[in-house]
Amino acid sequence: MAPLSRTHVHVRLQTRTLSGFMRSPLLTQSSSSCHRRVTDVALRAVVRNRDDDVDDNGNINARDDGDHQHHRHTSFVLSSKQVAASLLAAASMTIASATATPPPPALAAPLKTSQFGNVKNPAALLRYALPVENKDIRNVQAALERISDDERIPANKARRLKLKQDISAASDALNGGRKAILAANAGAATQLDALAKGLDEFVAIVENAGSDKGLEGEANLQQIPIKQEALLNIVGAVEQGMVKGMAYDVPKQYAESMPTLLGRATVEVELQIANPPNAASGDDGRRKMTLELDGYNAPVTAGRFLSLVESGKYNNVEINRADGFLVQASGGGATSDPIPLEIRVANANRGAPPEYGMTFEDLGMYQDSPQLNFNALGTLGMAHSESDANDATSQFFWAIPDPRQGSLLDGRFAVFGYTTSGMEAVRELSQGDVIKSMRVVAGKDNLIRPKGYEAPASAPAVAAATEEADGGSSSSE
Repeated sequence: MAPLSRTHVHVRLQTRTLSGFMRSPLLTQSSSSCHRRVTDVALRAVVRNRDDDVDDNGNINARDDGDHQHHRHTSFVLSSKQVAASLLAAASMTIASATATPPPPALAAPLKTSQFGNVKNPAALLRYALPVENKDIRNVQAALERISDDERIPANKARRLKLKQDISAASDALNGGRKAILAANAGAATQLDALAKGLDEFVAIVENAGSDKGLEGEANLQQIPIKQEALLNIVGAVEQGMVKGMAYDVPKQYAESMPTLLGRATVEVELQIANPPNAASGDDGRRKMTLELDGYNAPVTAGRFLSLVESGKYNNVEINRADGFLVQASGGGATSDPIPLEIRVANANRGAPPEYGMTFEDLGMYQDSPQLNFNALGTLGMAHSESDANDATSQFFWAIPDPRQGSLLDGRFAVFGYTTSGMEAVRELSQGDVIKSMRVVAGKDNLIRPKGYEAPASAPAVAAATEEADGGSSSSE
């Protein structure tokens, strides 16, 4: 039976796309045969769901169910999600056992898409992650966040109509909910007045925005995201004023032995790129970033990172991995005091702490999504080895999301914050580039250290060596 070439091409595309994931800290392998076996198992798993067979040469053949012609001449193309989910399931099985078995039904589909859909803006993700239950301010926020989608409408009149509808929805939510908002944040009156005035100004901008309005219309189009961001900053400040501390208690065994971040903190980063892309034009390779750490949802992980920043562990540290999938660095080598995997479930009950010690797959939480996801460029994740989700120390990474796949990291690695400015530098970084410095510029008082706590001493890195799928030599992290 002849192979279905379109399918094989698509599978190869997806396999190449996921090759970085196969070499991630979770899925590093010691043999190139593992990569081949993972791909084979994944292909068979997907085909099994399609009532087809794979022969020993990897060709996809239709099963004989009495309708030979129908099956023999019907080709198909595997979706990105099918291949991604099956590769993940197969990889997990391969790590666990040398003899692969069919994946359980729950692993035949990817984890549930985040509650935030395709939101990729780190500031928006941080707003959504605040422990705020006031529906009125959330309705104002939701209407203003939708403007990012409205801007993509190509037709001028349709775009203006949708933009005005969402601005009107924000105004209605603000006017109708003002009393309830002030009940939750009594000091927000001035901010709400500024927000109401800004919404009126926004309508005037939108009414005269578009290529059919001449030069003024083009200029107003450029003002829409600027005005949106300014108004959302006010909303975020009002929401922050509603936060009354942590929504839950950090488990005692961690609170008494590890530094924890009970709130948020801001870190400024200075980087040096060895070979800047525009060196001939005077680019000196210096880059700056701003990181926002979220202790509301990852207090132990963010606390460890911030503690290491304060102790200078990330100063003059080289990037040890940059492969288009993630950019990774270690705080002067791993520390001798590992921290547990820490992931909080989205929409968790207010008093519910994060899940500790196990991935969402381990917990059977296939329909849940994390409160902090890997949607945004420059999402901050804590690395751990393939064999132990609880041996994270100082090695962290900036994630580079692949829009074709969604995130394969959600529920498997701890997110502890986002890059809120300078995130484009993540795509420029290469192995050997240097983190010149990190320093805390806000939120230092939110870092709580246990009595007598001292920053752990450096120790050899625990993350597994990375091996190329073709059997190339490994390099220690």
